[in-house]
Amino acid sequence: MKSFAILLLALGVAASPASSKAPKQCVDFCNDSSDTDTCVSQAKKGLGQCYTCGPFKTISSEKLCDGNCVDINTDNDNCGDCEQSCGSKKTCQNGRCVKTTSAVPTPTSSVKASSSAKPSSVPASSSVKPSSAPVSSSKAPSSVPTSSIKPTSSVAASSVSASIPSASATCGAIPADPTNVVINGDFESGCLDPWQKAVYIPLGYEAAFANQTIPPFSVETTPSESGNYNLHFTTTLNAGKSTDLTAYQPLALEVGATYTLSAWAKSTQQYLNVCIGNAATFVGSNAEGSIDNSLCQAELLFRNPITTWTYQSTTFVAQDGTILYLTAGYYGDIDLQVDNVKVVKN
Repeated sequence: MKSFAILLLALGVAASPASSKAPKQCVDFCNDSSDTDTCVSQAKKGLGQCYTCGPFKTISSEKLCDGNCVDINTDNDNCGDCEQSCGSKKTCQNGRCVKTTSAVPTPTSSVKASSSAKPSSVPASSSVKPSSAPVSSSKAPSSVPTSSIKPTSSVAASSVSASIPSASATCGAIPADPTNVVINGDFESGCLDPWQKAVYIPLGYEAAFANQTIPPFSVETTPSESGNYNLHFTTTLNAGKSTDLTAYQPLALEVGATYTLSAWAKSTQQYLNVCIGNAATFVGSNAEGSIDNSLCQAELLFRNPITTWTYQSTTFVAQDGTILYLTAGYYGDIDLQVDNVKVVKN
């Protein structure tokens, strides 16, 4: 759930931009949290630079690139980090290693304009407040401010194939909600269907992920915002690296119409990005990858810690091929709940 900015990684003075890997000193230096004077000293010795990697990447005075740089957004030998190789079966895209044959999620239902779309009974207000909203919950403004964009790290993990542990559950009927375009947005069926799943796990942690005892996508009866169920995202990898879990579904919207997106979330670890996007918003294959949140048409960003159920909403104008993404993650393990996800026509 990241905006993938193009970052440059400085190599040694004699390095080749196309083939050589960064020296170990660059790794140590780029991850160093020392003061700027130390960074300047090491950069002048050809050991790297502060500007494109590490804690001082935003300080323009520290931009001491020696000219021998690679683009860690696309370089297969240094994908997202020093010496992070994608190998022969993957390619580097937006700082992540993805399968060469990767494809974006394919919507399972057609999305087209319809002049006969059923009008919503919800008034044209900037937010949709559920009647069950607890008084103590905090309500976000009706639009997401520019400052809510999730920060981007200069170190990206590599995506790997990993089987997704499943939660065993008996699915009930999906409660009818004629105003909500999202199907099973309150998870009251007791199952995740028809939501689909995608994961982004750090290189080397695929076995730990496949064997974790707590299902990563669990529709459960822990205290929900309302009703009996909520969706609980969980990882127990202790990786300390970029990890994302995404549930998504295509939406049948009237192109050009205005809708309100809203959701409730609660978390002890990580962010939740509720994103209105399309197939191009997803980077990776159907079950392996995450979203580029710079390509969201509208989004809600819940920032950790949010220890009580918290509400956010925003409005957007529908485009063709809309897909709704719920992406939990960022760096480290995930423990986050979401409930009552709605898209309602104004």
